Amino acid sequence: MDAPGAGKTMVGRLVAQILGLPIFDVDDDILEKTWKMPVADKLVAVDVERFLEKEGEALRRFSPPGSVVSLTERQRSQRQWTRRQWNQRDGGGGGREGGKTYFSDVVQEGLAPDGSLCVPQNGLLRIDTHVARLAHMSYCERARSEQRTMIFKAYRANFSSEAIAPERHLTSSQYVQELFHVPTASFKDLTLQPMPQLFAYCLLQVCNYLILVTTLGDTGGVVLSGFSRLSSSDRQRTGVLVFFTHKGMSEIQKLQITALGAGNAKAVGVLSDFDFCQRAIKRMFGASGMTGHRVEYGTVLSTANSINWARLLPQVVYHASAYLDLFQDGVIQFGEPIDVCIPTGDFGNAMSALYAGDSHLVGDLFTRLERDRHFDVSGPLLRRMWADVRSGWYCEEDCLATVRSLHAWMGYVMDMHTAKAKAVADRLQEGSCPVGICSTAHSGKVAPAVLRALQFQNIPEDPLEQLQQLGRVASGLEMHRYMMATLKGLGSKAHHVCQADYGVLVEEVATMIQDSFLKVF
Repeated sequence: MDAPGAGKTMVGRLVAQILGLPIFDVDDDILEKTWKMPVADKLVAVDVERFLEKEGEALRRFSPPGSVVSLTERQRSQRQWTRRQWNQRDGGGGGREGGKTYFSDVVQEGLAPDGSLCVPQNGLLRIDTHVARLAHMSYCERARSEQRTMIFKAYRANFSSEAIAPERHLTSSQYVQELFHVPTASFKDLTLQPMPQLFAYCLLQVCNYLILVTTLGDTGGVVLSGFSRLSSSDRQRTGVLVFFTHKGMSEIQKLQITALGAGNAKAVGVLSDFDFCQRAIKRMFGASGMTGHRVEYGTVLSTANSINWARLLPQVVYHASAYLDLFQDGVIQFGEPIDVCIPTGDFGNAMSALYAGDSHLVGDLFTRLERDRHFDVSGPLLRRMWADVRSGWYCEEDCLATVRSLHAWMGYVMDMHTAKAKAVADRLQEGSCPVGICSTAHSGKVAPAVLRALQFQNIPEDPLEQLQQLGRVASGLEMHRYMMATLKGLGSKAHHVCQADYGVLVEEVATMIQDSFLKVF
């Protein structure tokens, strides 16, 4: 760092030669080629502040992976400009103006600045005659033209069903939407496969991006699977670090999550529970030390949170798509209601179903919270909620009986989580309209539990043998080919396991940032 003409460029060329790395002179190779004029002439043509903005705009388009950009005599102004760009997001139509937040900001930041959920101002969709025209199209073709490329990348070749999320008739007026024809056999894939495509589309070229994930089940493997399908250039500036509970996961889940880690994607086992990992990540986002580290390496931290709109929006889509499928099959007339039954614990899944049916109800609830900071659920609002939302309870025996009876009736093997939804639907369904049950996982994900429900004796210990045994009793339900491939070919890779210590997890994040975005030879 020195005055113009002091020899900085020459030093840079010598260092690049020693390290065997390419060198780019900002003035000669970027600015003058972009502006079609010498830098000195540009400085004369505009004032200093405007010059820095124009310089920043030109540099934002330049994002060589695996490199270090050194800001010299203009370092302070450049860093201020970059931070302003991160806040305004004016390059992608983003930014906050007059209290409004754009979708690109929500995708990258996850939650609102105060930690609450962002809510669409004008709702999301309305099942009207315009939407009805999509009924004859395939799942991917129903996407808008500008999003279709992302959807096809996320959903096509890596799914085990061309229908993506098919509806299957069970009994009477009950239908099940199979959301498990996905790489990891969990419904979360339907949200987390397109999520990386949305991130890459919205992410500013000027920075790197590290996704932090905590999981005790499917989420980590699904995130790793989705980000592995990004283009090469997007993978080089996007990293994924998954902290998973080393104990408590099924063998299939652990095999999936450890087999998918490679390159800028890494899975680390933690000798603690999910709550510890979740608290640690939340603490990192507010830690000043981590903030400084992120700025130095030009890296934005985010998390694949379950109420990030990049995950919620695809869920709204599959609920709406299920309605169109029932209409296309002649089960309902367009405009007639259907019920949707969601297994317990899937908050985002349930909320997205409300948005697909009546987004104004959700909007009214959050509008009242924003205005009053609290409200009493009573009167017309309570009656409206009771008209749209009902809940029920179940016991373990209900789930076991549901799995057994459904298999005895039609040979269909349902996973334990979805069986909870069916048990409640059996009790609450009035028969006035069809009910769609969300099947959130393939039965093979929890093969030992399903085999016990079917009263099998001498269940094998090997996960592959469990799947094969389950496949012999399932009627019309193929064993998931990606799960089988994981168990047959991929195997569990060696992975790092760390102690339950916040400082240790911080070191893992810092090491991940340096290894992914600051290559030293």
